[in-house]
Amino acid sequence: MPQVERRTVAPGTWRFGEAELLEGEGRLRVGGQIRPLDHSSLQVLRLLLQHSGEVVTKDELLEAGWPGRVVAENSLAKAIGRLRAALGNAAGIRAVHGYGYRLACPAHFEPSAAPSPATSAPRGPRRSATPSPARRPGPSCAIWAKAAPASPSSPVRPAWGSGW
Repeated sequence: MPQVERRTVAPGTWRFGEAELLEGEGRLRVGGQIRPLDHSSLQVLRLLLQHSGEVVTKDELLEAGWPGRVVAENSLAKAIGRLRAALGNAAGIRAVHGYGYRLACPAHFEPSAAPSPATSAPRGPRRSATPSPARRPGPSCAIWAKAAPASPSSPVRPAWGSGW
C-alpha cells in the first residue's frame, strides 16, 4: 500500500457543494448543521476533497482512512455510505466501478487567519506533478457517465469502457 504523508492540518474551511469541512476542528457542516463523522470517514472525505473531481483509488482511500492497517474493502464502502448519509444532497460522491471514488462537486480550501490547535491527519499518498492516465478530471457536479478511453500505454484499464 502507498505510504501516507503525515502533516499538520492547516486551519481553514473546505467548501464543496452545500457543505463545509472545518479542517482545524475536523467537523462537517451541512446546511448550517454540524453532522457527526467517525475518524475514518473524515480522513476519506479529506482525501476526496484534496483531489476533488479526480478519481481516487480504493487503495489510496483505504490507506487514508485506516493507515497501516489491513482492512476489507467493505470498510471503505461503509465509510462512503456514512459520508453520503451525512452529506445528503449537499455534494455527490460517485463510484468509479472497480477502481475508486470521486467527489463530483468542485471544492476549494479557504485558510483561516485564526490560530487553531494543530492536529495530525493523513493527507494521502505523495503524488507526482504529472497526473497518471487513470486520473482524469471529471465534470463539475455531474455524474461521470463514461470516461475517455485510457491510452494504449496506460497500466490501468478502466472497467467501465467498452471495445477493449
